[in-house]
Amino acid sequence: MKKFIYICLIIIIVLVFTSGIVIMKKNTQEAAGEASSVDNIQDSTEYQKIIAPITFQYTQDNDKEGNVYLVNEDTGKRILVDDGLYLYTDDLMDDEDLCRFISKTTHKIGFINTQGTIVIQPKYIKADKMQEGYAVVSENDNNDFFYINDDGEKLNNDTFEEAYNFVNGLARVKYHDNDWAIIRHAQVIVDNCDYINEFDPVEDNLITGVKNGVPVIMKLNLDNYEIEDIKSLDNYSEISKPLYSCFAIVKSKDGYGVLDLTSSEEVIASVWKSIDYEIIDDATWVGSHMRFICLADDGQYSVLEHQF
Repeated sequence: MKKFIYICLIIIIVLVFTSGIVIMKKNTQEAAGEASSVDNIQDSTEYQKIIAPITFQYTQDNDKEGNVYLVNEDTGKRILVDDGLYLYTDDLMDDEDLCRFISKTTHKIGFINTQGTIVIQPKYIKADKMQEGYAVVSENDNNDFFYINDDGEKLNNDTFEEAYNFVNGLARVKYHDNDWAIIRHAQVIVDNCDYINEFDPVEDNLITGVKNGVPVIMKLNLDNYEIEDIKSLDNYSEISKPLYSCFAIVKSKDGYGVLDLTSSEEVIASVWKSIDYEIIDDATWVGSHMRFICLADDGQYSVLEHQF
């Protein structure tokens, strides 16, 4: 009897132990399956739908008959552009983007979407690429430039002799009376300037130009994109665009020099016939340590360094 009981106990222990192993193995397999699904999430349809607009890259192609195609490099899909003579792919990234094309019929520029559908009719003699929802276009050869949105509607009734793409909502423009201005879409935030240099409101809050014959440094508030200060530089006649967000080349009656834009102090005296520069790549941020190659009137060079 005791022997029978011992045998039963051994059988129960074996069964319990075996069941534990099976349960542990099952849990391990399930966990491994879950981990596997997580590891392979990039292959899932849902993930691909999310990243697809970011990974689209488009090029153009032509066949022997002269037909123009928009080619999705990600999928290999070729889309015929009706009435297409030439296609600008214009950094197309997602289905909301538009690109320029030249029409076979009108031989003018219009805009299509990533499906090859004409969104803005080809009626422009000149047109820059669409950026931040607007493009600079002209319908004539008189430099009457204006802005249109991605529906082909005019921003306003203003026309410009020169106009540049919006960056963070800001652009510089030149009116036909030769005055320059900075606009934030339809709003003018600075006007009556003789000239405004290129600027980058993404990373720089300083803008340079000339106003009333005097170089100026304009400080841009990057929170509300308003000009909060304009400083005149009466001792100079010219100023370059901001370079590396810290200095500009200036010209006085005696020659060229280098101005620290933060302090407005002259760090290289304005006595040189010309000044070139290069980065010394040993600083914490690019452009803070510079080497200036300065040419004097007598043809002799001097090499000067400055740490901003």
